[in-house]
Amino acid sequence: MTPDSALLHHQLALSYRGKTANNREETEDLSGLRIQHLEQAISLKPSFVRARVELGCVYAEIRDNRKAEEMFKKAIEAANDSNEYHQIAYLKYANFLLYKERSVPMAVVYYKKGLQLENDTFDWNVCARTLEKIANGKISRNPIDGEAFGILGYVNQMRGDTCQAIERYEKAILYDPGNEEYLTALCDLRLSLQ
Repeated sequence: MTPDSALLHHQLALSYRGKTANNREETEDLSGLRIQHLEQAISLKPSFVRARVELGCVYAEIRDNRKAEEMFKKAIEAANDSNEYHQIAYLKYANFLLYKERSVPMAVVYYKKGLQLENDTFDWNVCARTLEKIANGKISRNPIDGEAFGILGYVNQMRGDTCQAIERYEKAILYDPGNEEYLTALCDLRLSLQ
């Protein structure tokens, strides 16, 4: 690898992530080095989705949420252009929305997008488990939350568990009658059984 290798700069940034800082000043220095190397990697290879995702994570860690969101959106755009790494981009952006921005509805949207892609990957499973955690939390606070049952129905549907998905969507419609999304999903699932 040459000094002008995008992969080299990405790997250097990842190595700084692994270092533990003893105090705030060291943490800021390590974050600065990570940002520097990730920006260099992106300038050398603008389509480098993983570097953009990692840079979004660094900005989120240092609480620069505006730059973090901007970088996650650019990572998703780059993933769409290159047709790779969509799942990690959706997952990390959803995590940012959930844990840093406290925007559960928007996080759910991006976790669902992550489930629409290749399943049986680590990132897919994290999206599924997080959606289940969100839904179960909503149900524990409100046992008749139609949206929560709709989320669980969606996860079951993506897992291929048709019977469980039908059961969850039926509950979602019971508590949120007339919801077109749930009605459509339920009809599609019932038709798939015939």
